[in-house]
Amino acid sequence: LLLADEAEEEEEEQGEPCKIFAEEVTIKGERTFFAATPEEFWDAYRALPAPKHFYEVIRGERPCKLYLDLECKIASGASYPEEVALWNERMDILISGLRSHLLERFPDHIDAAGVEIILELDGTRPGKFSRHLILPGVVMESVEH
Repeated sequence: LLLADEAEEEEEEQGEPCKIFAEEVTIKGERTFFAATPEEFWDAYRALPAPKHFYEVIRGERPCKLYLDLECKIASGASYPEEVALWNERMDILISGLRSHLLERFPDHIDAAGVEIILELDGTRPGKFSRHLILPGVVMESVEH
């Protein structure tokens, strides 16, 4: 893995795009940034012991898949299971509505297969509801769109 400021130089030398990854290194949210191809990152990531707190940094000027990061505070006590169940129901409604809206709004650019697969990553824990939705079949020109 490279330090992030070496990423563009490596891209020019290797001829393949590097991605920027961040590792959360303290509970205060401090991060160390690295650049690697997805394959290089995956190989290094798999070899690390748990817990692992890495993120891909979405670079503003590059194409990216449509994604949503959804987080909110929830109960951490006895009502935790009920709150999670409520938010899971809300997620189902959101995902259904998102699929319908994308197909209706962008019929010339997105087909049903493009919104059928939604990767849903769950980082929920007592006190925090956290979901990350990624639509690999919906690619935006850049994160700024």
